[in-house]
Amino acid sequence: TGIQVCNEPSHTVPARNLCTFYDKAVDVIRGAGMGASHVTVVLPIFQRPAEEILTKWKEVGGCRHQNICFDVHYYHCFGNEWNGKTCAQHLRSVEEHKKELQQFPAVVGEWSL
Repeated sequence: TGIQVCNEPSHTVPARNLCTFYDKAVDVIRGAGMGASHVTVVLPIFQRPAEEILTKWKEVGGCRHQNICFDVHYYHCFGNEWNGKTCAQHLRSVEEHKKELQQFPAVVGEWSL
């Protein structure tokens, strides 16, 4: 079972502010009786490099939380970088996603090819 604190936060929110919100949200969820042994708290990474959010998450002390994961959205249809790619190029991008997903607890909440 999981609960996500928000969906697709604005990219204009500074990463530190977003991670501070996430930290407080996890505390509220846990304080409401949704313990780490039963509920995963899902924190979205959206329109930002994962490394940026993970670094800020560590800086605000988020690593003290248990049973959290990050929600990533891998769309291969928005933005000019995807237009005109061959199937092989898309599959190479999927391989890069795989490498990224091995670096932190994650769920792919939305995706497309």
